[in-house]
Amino acid sequence: MEQWLTGGPTKEQFWASFNAVYGTDISDDRDYTNLSSYEGYSNTLYFPHKEKWNNTIAYWLASVNPKVDNQLMLVFSGGLVDDNVANYTSSGIRPLVCLPSNAKADWNGTAWELSN
Repeated sequence: MEQWLTGGPTKEQFWASFNAVYGTDISDDRDYTNLSSYEGYSNTLYFPHKEKWNNTIAYWLASVNPKVDNQLMLVFSGGLVDDNVANYTSSGIRPLVCLPSNAKADWNGTAWELSN
């Protein structure tokens, strides 16, 4: 089975996924959006940690801040998706793994096991 690791999602991928799952219509052209009051804030796919974890307070999106070329957008553990941020060196990356639509996975109680 082929697998792909493409780095972090773009802001367009983040919003397309979040909107599709939760029926929202959040635009990806905002400066920032606080999602802490949305149902999706409890989903670890979008917010894996609700507070600082292992010196990490956010993860990078693969989209450049439209206002400052040398900054990337961040998804903060507190629910904020922001493109108006300074240099957060303690932030991490959240890789985007793309699997074929026919990929099979079984939950073994602690992790997902992939098979053909």
